[in-house]
Amino acid sequence: MFDTQPGQHSGLFKRYVLQQISALTSPTSGERPDNVDLRGNALSEVSDWSSQINRKPSSFLPRQSFLTSLRIRQLYGGLRQDDRAEWVECLLSNSRLLHSVTSAFSTALRHVRTLARVSVCGTRPLPRAYLAVRTYLSTVQEEFLPQTFVIFINAIQEHLTFDMDELWVFKPLLQLRLMQRLLQIGSELGRTSDRDHLQKLSFELAGILESLRALDQANWDHIFTKLSAVDQILRGDAVYAQMDPASRDSYRRAVAEMALRSRASEAEIAQQAIEVARQAGCESAGYSSHVGYFLTTTAANCCGN
Repeated sequence: MFDTQPGQHSGLFKRYVLQQISALTSPTSGERPDNVDLRGNALSEVSDWSSQINRKPSSFLPRQSFLTSLRIRQLYGGLRQDDRAEWVECLLSNSRLLHSVTSAFSTALRHVRTLARVSVCGTRPLPRAYLAVRTYLSTVQEEFLPQTFVIFINAIQEHLTFDMDELWVFKPLLQLRLMQRLLQIGSELGRTSDRDHLQKLSFELAGILESLRALDQANWDHIFTKLSAVDQILRGDAVYAQMDPASRDSYRRAVAEMALRSRASEAEIAQQAIEVARQAGCESAGYSSHVGYFLTTTAANCCGN
């Protein structure tokens, strides 16, 4: 994807990153938002959203994904292998990482067209998951941490519940927004000669790269369970709680499919599955007392009518 030789400048970049990490972890350098700031910004964000939800297909995310991928290619196409600027060394040394991230969000968002969209203060409707990610990253100054992300999203969910298709794309949306910010920084770095501004932008660039790595290293099944109302409801079934992540995901996807075919919400269908399983458990101890039996064999016929 990128016409570079990753690792060629790794020695210089390692020293550079160590300097940035040292600054990042210094008690006098950072202004990491506390939980109050996270909640406050989350509540402020959702208060600006319109109550009307637009679910008509939209090409916004596929288009954003395509344009961002194209601009990343153009950015790398303009880099010179013999340029000794620190930020150029930084990008060249991380071409594999950025190639992987670009491929990941492009694949994940290519066909995402039906996420719930809302207007913000009368503007055109945008996917609310995208809006949430945008405000989160702005709040934390592009420093992704699983714990701050969970706090932020769950603060929003005190007022609304994200659908599972929104939860499933949070990771590629975070990757997309971080890459868009990286492009902004790259553009500024190519235009400025001010030493202090260059240092500030280089610091931000290093932070974005660390966040992209943190996204890949995070346990997204764990994050999902912290955010998903459906998962929390289904854990009322002891068997479900002991299942492996793939099996739990198959049941959650069954709930999402049923919600698409009914008037009931995902949470309502999950709760109905739990209640039917409990009732079956009072009558017998067979497979029908497990929530999965309801989800795989009977829910489509009895939910949402």
